[in-house]
Order: sequence, then C-alpha cells, then structure tokens
Amino acid sequence: MTENFVMKSNINRMVQPGLGGRLVLMAMLFTLTCIIANPVRAAEDSQSPLTLQEAVAKARSHSYLSQAQNLDYEGSLEEKHQALTGFLPKVQANYRLISYREQPYRISGGMRASVAHQALYHWDATIIQPLFTGFGLTSKYQMAELTTRVRKQEKQQVNLDVGRDAKSAYYNVLLTEKILQVREQTIQAIQAQESDAQKFFDQELIPLNDLLRAKVALANALQEKEAAAAQLQMAQAGFNLLIGEATDSPVLLEDVNAVQPLDTDKDLPQYVSAALVNRPVLITGRLGLQSLEKAVQAAQSRYYPQVSAFASYEQDGNNPAANENDYANRYNSSAGIQAQWDVFEWGKTRSQVAQSRLGLKAAQQRIMALEDKVRLEVESAYRDLEVACRNIATSEQALGQARENWRIIRLQYQEQMSTSTDVLDAQTYLSQADTNYYLSLYGYLISLADLERAVGLETIP
Repeated sequence: MTENFVMKSNINRMVQPGLGGRLVLMAMLFTLTCIIANPVRAAEDSQSPLTLQEAVAKARSHSYLSQAQNLDYEGSLEEKHQALTGFLPKVQANYRLISYREQPYRISGGMRASVAHQALYHWDATIIQPLFTGFGLTSKYQMAELTTRVRKQEKQQVNLDVGRDAKSAYYNVLLTEKILQVREQTIQAIQAQESDAQKFFDQELIPLNDLLRAKVALANALQEKEAAAAQLQMAQAGFNLLIGEATDSPVLLEDVNAVQPLDTDKDLPQYVSAALVNRPVLITGRLGLQSLEKAVQAAQSRYYPQVSAFASYEQDGNNPAANENDYANRYNSSAGIQAQWDVFEWGKTRSQVAQSRLGLKAAQQRIMALEDKVRLEVESAYRDLEVACRNIATSEQALGQARENWRIIRLQYQEQMSTSTDVLDAQTYLSQADTNYYLSLYGYLISLADLERAVGLETIP
C-alpha cells in the first residue's frame, strides 16, 4: 500500500498541464502496465514441466480410440441389459373395431334373431412369462455378460497402447532436445577452433587450407543444427497431438535423471509367462472362446420346447370402452401354460449347432497363434532392452574417452603440435559419442515402454 501511494504521489508531481504532461502520464501508465504484466509473464516462464505420468494421463484422456472404446463398453452394458429383459414377462395389448354391413343374426325355427351388435369393439391384454427356453435365454445373457468383459479388456489394451505411444513420444522429445544441444555445443566448439585458426593464419603459422577446413566444418555444423531443430519441432508436434494440444504449443518436459537398469533376477520366460496372463488381447480372446461356447448352447436350445405361462383379459362391447354388450359376456379372462416345439426343421438346428462348434474350434486355433505372436513381441522387446542397457554403459565410457581425446588434441593444437584436421576430427568423435549416449539412454527407455506394453503391465516391477 505504501509503494502504491508513493508512486501515485510521484505521478501527481510529474504531471504538468498541456501536451508534455499528458505524454509523461502516458509513459508512466505504460511503465505501470509493464510492471503489472511482468509477474504474469514470470509465472508463465516458471511453469512447471510436464511429468511422464501427467503426459500419459493427458494422452489417454484425449485419445479418440480411448473415447471410442469407452462408448463401446457402455454399449455392451446396454446389450447386457437387453439380454436381462428376456427373463422378464412380456405384455401384449390389442384393440380393434369390427363393423358389419348387416347386424349378425341366426335363423331358428323360421325366426331370425340378432346375435351380435353391428359394430363391435374389442380390447385385450396378455402377460407371457417364459418358463423354459432350453437354456437359450441364459446362454444369451451369459454371452452379453462376456461381451461386456471383452469390451473392458479392449479398453485396457487401448490404454496400454496409448500409454506406450505417449511414453515413446515423451522420450523422443527429450532425445531430440539433447541432440539439438549437442549440435549447438559443436557449433560453439568449431567457432572457437575457427577463431584460433584465424589467429594462427594471420600469424602465418598455418596454411590457408587449415583455416578453410574449420570454416567448412562450421557450415556443416550449422546445417546439422537446422536439421536437429526441425526434428525437434516434429517431435514436439507429434507429442502435442497425442495429448490434445495445438501442434505449435510450447513443450516443457521433466527430464529423466536416472535410469533403472533391467532386473536381471527376471529372465525372459518369466516376462513371457506374465504376458500370457496379463496381456488384455489374450484375455479378450479367451473370453471370446467362452462366448462361442455359450453360442453352441444357444443353438442347442432349439432342440427343446419353449414353455411359457400366460394370463389374458378381454372385453367386447358396442361402445369404444367395450363395456356394454347385449348378446354375450362383455369381459372374460384366461390363464394357462403353452409350449412350442419345432420338432422337424430339416436339420436346420443340427447345422446351426455344427456351425457354432466349428467356429469355436477355429477361434481356439487363432488364440494359439496369438499367443505365439505375444511371445515373439515380448522376446523382441526384451532383446532390444538388453542391447540398449549394454549400450548405455558402452556409450558412456566412449563419451568420457572422446572428451579427454578432444581436450588433449585441443591443447596440442594451441602448441601447434597437432593440425586443425586433428581438432575437427576429435570434435566429430565427441559429437558422435554425445549423440550415441543419448540415443542409447532414451532408446533404453523407449524399449522399456515397449516391453511394458508387450507384457501387459503399466510398469515393469
């Protein structure tokens, strides 16, 4: 409050009548606007980076495939509800009007007597409760329930796929950022080398071609930087699309500080066994087999009679309410049990049962093929992870050697004990070693995401 008051007092003292005073006032207002806007800008600049878990959550929330799978799951719940209503009683209602050209009559003993009204209204209502359907209704309900479980597993599989894609995109952005940093550091090192070469050339200590080598190397490094910057923009655009942001939105990600090495206590068969149990696509296939078994039972239900109980009430009369009748009782009710049995359909039921059984056997073969595919996916991801894990140690050692080599060659060049070519070669080795290290580091993390997806787990324990 004191600062605001002092600032206002200063403004009052500075403002003078006329154009000059107005200009001073406008300048001060502009300054105040900048002061007020700076905290907002500072808050934006200090925005916390996006974590891997947050990125995966945003990708799943945005994924069109995830949303579609959610709708499919909700639709399967409605299908299950429909199957459940098959056990409930059905109500049928009818209403009709019959108008005769002449009033119905009969002749008895030469005398004609009317037997019904010329216009007859009728309505009835019937309740039918299924009692036995040869297990057909039960099988259909169980099939609908299995479909719901299938949709749930499909949802889980889509979540795993989206999670793997989000992790890969996340690591790819970090990788391209590091490669761009390597390119920028290379440019700075070659610029320093070019400056030294220019001094030595001016002192006539090196020939012109040594200086030209540094200039050509700098031009190549600038081109490589532009290519790395374009790759980073594409990686960021792909990541933004996954999480539902505009492709040109700024990307700030939390970097990976440490890498958990591969658990050597678990061998490949253990990961394969886990995948055969946890992989949603396999669970979906096995649930599909159960559904086909229920389809066989549903087809066999036609061998049995369909038994149901019914109760009916009806009214007949000469008015729309059908409650006045001079020739017969105006209402009646009935109840009973009825059975329907299609005894002979020229082998149609037998063929349907045989078709369902053949479909079940075919599905069993597809499940075995799918299990082999999952085994291969797990082994491929596991082998890639092993290679990436070994490459991290190798590339880290090579990076240290390349740095030391560059340092020594650089000092030798200062003493004119090595050539510009030697320095540029050492810088090339260092840049390649830096790049290889980051490729192995983030390649390991991407391979780990692939193994998690192949095994069917969010994270590898």
